Amino acid sequence: MADGRMLKKQISRSKKLAELKTDSARLLYTWIIPHLDVKGRLEADPHLVKGEIVPRIATFDLENIQEYLEDMAEVGLIKLYQHEGDQFLELVKFSDHQHLREEKEGRSHIPSPDNSGTTPGELPDNSGTTPAQGKARQEKLREVKQREVRSKTGPRESKEKDSAFSPTGDAEKPKDEKPEPPYEPPTKDEIENSSGPRIEALIKDIRVEITKEGILKLADLKRFDGYAQGKNRRAVLHTLSQCYRQRPHNPGGFCRSILEVEDGNFNEREFQRESCGDQGPSREEAAEMLGKIMPAVKVMP
Repeated sequence: MADGRMLKKQISRSKKLAELKTDSARLLYTWIIPHLDVKGRLEADPHLVKGEIVPRIATFDLENIQEYLEDMAEVGLIKLYQHEGDQFLELVKFSDHQHLREEKEGRSHIPSPDNSGTTPGELPDNSGTTPAQGKARQEKLREVKQREVRSKTGPRESKEKDSAFSPTGDAEKPKDEKPEPPYEPPTKDEIENSSGPRIEALIKDIRVEITKEGILKLADLKRFDGYAQGKNRRAVLHTLSQCYRQRPHNPGGFCRSILEVEDGNFNEREFQRESCGDQGPSREEAAEMLGKIMPAVKVMP
């Protein structure tokens, strides 16, 4: 491949580039261009993008690199797509600005987005729908699926009992019944200070919620479980919490990227605690011990 690509001055007037949310995303977009192959494609795994395109800029990490790529896809600057579990990108209208010869550079070894299935943030050109409209449609479809799941989770006996008091025969909720609060994933502080059994319980809970809301399909979650074997369990819980909060377009790749970093971070924290002799109980264990001690304390008259 050649040492670079042409960057035309009309990029300064690009409306789509102006629509990006951050200057960091704009910088990354322009720095990606010299690394594209003869078809305008690139392996877009955040690890590779970090190591090859922005290796010396500390403010670019795996999480925000993925966000910048998804932002580019949403405004239509690139096509971001999956093929056999890996993430790739293709620059939109690359051939309009570059005049390259395959016989000199060699053919592209990256699969075409046309053969890869769904492209995050991008719809077919003949669909008549903009990326923003497509995103809104996906959000609406997710809400419909959530309502369908909730409608099937109520106890059967309770519905049959309540239907007798409803003129339409449908189950009715008591007027004074408060709605169930929305699920909140654990914070990083809670993860660090919870005991081992508590961590496993939180992982079990978030696995249910993350599939119920369609953030990760069950098949994708099973693949992640296989990848997470042997990893730090606190790092696994933190990864799933971040995936639940950010709801990335590529949750599988997002989770693998986060877990690889956080596994090392959490292992290092635990090693430091052990080497410093910090063998005391967790915050949760200390509260439980205090609860057992206090009833035995007699108050002096």
